[in-house]
Amino acid sequence: MIKSDDIAFDSMNKAQHMREKAESLRHVRVAGDRERQRQAERDRLDTLIKKGSRVVSISFGPGEVIGVYKKSYRIKYDRGFTCSEEKTFVKPL
Repeated sequence: MIKSDDIAFDSMNKAQHMREKAESLRHVRVAGDRERQRQAERDRLDTLIKKGSRVVSISFGPGEVIGVYKKSYRIKYDRGFTCSEEKTFVKPL
């Protein structure tokens, strides 16, 4: 009877350990999650921003989109220069 109790107690401890392990794994991020989020944001911005749209960049201020690419926009800024900017760093005006 004591041996049966010991086995039951060990099983309960193992079950508790497995529950704790499962709980800790619930919060693990999968490699690539962030890139999928960025791509979703780029796709959302592509519906709002087209060639000729006025935008504001975090780095350089307001400008006009003169090219749309897979991950970036080519922007002619009001300051008088042109460069490419990552889509997630640009917001529509």
